[in-house]
Formats: sequence, structure tokens, C-alpha cells
Amino acid sequence: MNTDNQAQGVRDLLKKIYGEIYVKYAVRNPLCGIGEPITSELFKSKLDSFIKQTPIHAVRAS
Repeated sequence: MNTDNQAQGVRDLLKKIYGEIYVKYAVRNPLCGIGEPITSELFKSKLDSFIKQTPIHAVRAS
């Protein structure tokens, strides 16, 4: 994930992605192997929806 150096709250955003999306939809998914690329469409969809709701995305999309 790339961000502008001036972006605020990125650390908190990454913590939320880890705790609310990565752990829930990748780590706990028995079909996702540790160290392998994440191919889960549900994970990708949840991450995409989450990112689009963040202030960082709103600034970038403008």
C-alpha cells in the first residue's frame, strides 16, 4: 500500500486493516496458506470497500 508522506492516520488505518480484515478474512481462512499470496475474493472485496471509505482515499480520489 502506498501513501503520501503527508497522509495522517496511516498507522491507525493499517492496524484496522490488520485486525478487522487481514486476520478475519485471511489468517482465519483455512484455504489461505501462510506466506502465500492471498487469493480470496472476499478478502479483496472487504479490503477494497474499507479503503474506499477512508479519508485517505477521498483525498486521493479528488
